Amino acid sequence: MRYFPSFKAFGDLVIACHHLRHLDVKDDVLLCANHLRPLLYALNYSRPVKWLDDQLEGVPALFDIRKRGAYAAIQSAWFLRWAVRDATSPGDVVVFDRSGWRQQWVCAGRQIEQIASGEANIYLDYAKYFGLKVPLVESPVMVHNLQRIGIFPDSRVATKQIPEAVVAQMVDALKTLDVEVCVVRAGPHSEINTFEDLVSTVQTMDAVVSADSLPAHLAEYWGLPVFVVTPQPNLYWLPQSAFLKGAYALFPTSVAAVTSWVDPRLSN
Repeated sequence: MRYFPSFKAFGDLVIACHHLRHLDVKDDVLLCANHLRPLLYALNYSRPVKWLDDQLEGVPALFDIRKRGAYAAIQSAWFLRWAVRDATSPGDVVVFDRSGWRQQWVCAGRQIEQIASGEANIYLDYAKYFGLKVPLVESPVMVHNLQRIGIFPDSRVATKQIPEAVVAQMVDALKTLDVEVCVVRAGPHSEINTFEDLVSTVQTMDAVVSADSLPAHLAEYWGLPVFVVTPQPNLYWLPQSAFLKGAYALFPTSVAAVTSWVDPRLSN
């Protein structure tokens, strides 16, 4: 049995599900922490899943030591270690996207593999690990009758949030192209405050412009064209289509880049 743990970020879960759903092997199982349950349900993921009895809320402190502190990290490390031991058997293989000391400690006594193999993008590493063709499906392209484009500027990481001034300039520029532009705010104090709401909202768009955050990978998951706006280059974690097509830009150049992406004629 091969287990693919998802303990941490929401985007990591979407990337794993995106690839595992293309496999026909029943022995490949997603091993999931409980804080990810609402998102997995929103994805309508139908492959085998085993839930950890981890007794934790949210991202384990082991993977957020700087913010949560050493004591909480040690406590969560033990909870995870025993949860993984209870969920797996000695002959099983536990496969991480990247394997470091935390993963080695949590999965002590189990065979560990990692997906990362030197490719320039996480999606390409997954495809290589599973022997899948690249791309898994034809990369999304801009539709000719683009009606509705969603801008998702928020991120749990404050430095990744698209600045308000950039969002305003982007909206003004895109409206000149005669498309409906929707700025979607997601979070506890916004109208989009559940994963089900977020997923359904992404699905209503013809294309997505996103911070380097979960909505970008949701767009990839549902086969929508996606452009990522980021404060600094982060090519390894881009959605596959954005990486392959160069559909990303840094904050200062993003307005012109997104406008040209929506209407390529403007770049000529």
